[in-house]
Amino acid sequence: MFEKPLLSVIIPVYNAEKYLELCVKSIFSQTYEPIELILVNDGSTDSSLRICKHLAQKDERIIMIDQSNSGPNAARNRGLEAANGEFIVFVDSDDELYSDDTLALNMLLFTENPETDIVSFPQYRETSKEGCGLLNKKGQLTRQVLNDKLTLLTNWYNGKLIDGGFPGKIFRKSLFDGWELTEIIRFTEDHYDIPNICRRCNQVIISGVGGYVYKFNPQSAIHTEYTPEKRRGQLYSELNIYGYLCELNAPDRFKKDFYNRAIENAYYLSMSEYSEEALNLIKKAPSYRKGGSSFIKLLKLSTAILGFKYGFSISKRIAALAGKLKSKK
Repeated sequence: MFEKPLLSVIIPVYNAEKYLELCVKSIFSQTYEPIELILVNDGSTDSSLRICKHLAQKDERIIMIDQSNSGPNAARNRGLEAANGEFIVFVDSDDELYSDDTLALNMLLFTENPETDIVSFPQYRETSKEGCGLLNKKGQLTRQVLNDKLTLLTNWYNGKLIDGGFPGKIFRKSLFDGWELTEIIRFTEDHYDIPNICRRCNQVIISGVGGYVYKFNPQSAIHTEYTPEKRRGQLYSELNIYGYLCELNAPDRFKKDFYNRAIENAYYLSMSEYSEEALNLIKKAPSYRKGGSSFIKLLKLSTAILGFKYGFSISKRIAALAGKLKSKK
């Protein structure tokens, strides 16, 4: 009889006392075996640690790790270090799997397609008002194969076929050999690592079966106040994706969006404690077109004279005006 590979499910846990047990229940109700569950308590201040310990005592398939608060990717990295499985699934502690056969149906695709490194399944959103509905409906329920790097990247960050986060996918563990997920940011950290995974990935299958449910949690990062720290995370992620697009020699239409978004976030960060860090990141970024290098030169000069806040503002306005004048010619 064919021996199924071990699947490691990694759950970073932070203040999830209201959701954690339901999340774990959705994992252990799966028809797929064998499976191990790694709970990484990331310095929770509620009763999450106690719940983790209780669950681990009840089920020998659970590995429990406790660490000081270091962010979701630090928790995922600790989970990867402890994982024994050939395949990895990341689940957020306030979410659930959509159906009991989600993992079984999607793991089957690795057997049928041994060259595949990632299988992505449909993502659903549950809110207190709308119930459970499919996210990004186009294409998610149709089986597709992506093996071109640019196609994979663009369909990952735009969320149309592949949701931008780590959940909702099964990864071949070898994709994470020799490197760690970034721990320098705690917001949009999964977006930051998309290029790092794409470089190592041969093929992704959009399965169209099973599903992942993002539960409504008003305390989650996506629903809490928009802060400079969040913009900092976006800046890092946008520049990393932009850099990979440059590496792929992608057309300007793909690079322009990320370059401009990075400039926008850096501008807002000029009025925060991250001003110098943001300026240095923008100065190091390659330009997607010749005009971009002129902007960087203008930015360096104006910020040196006027400081980041005013220098960035003036540089941005001059660049926008120059772009309008050029388009009229």
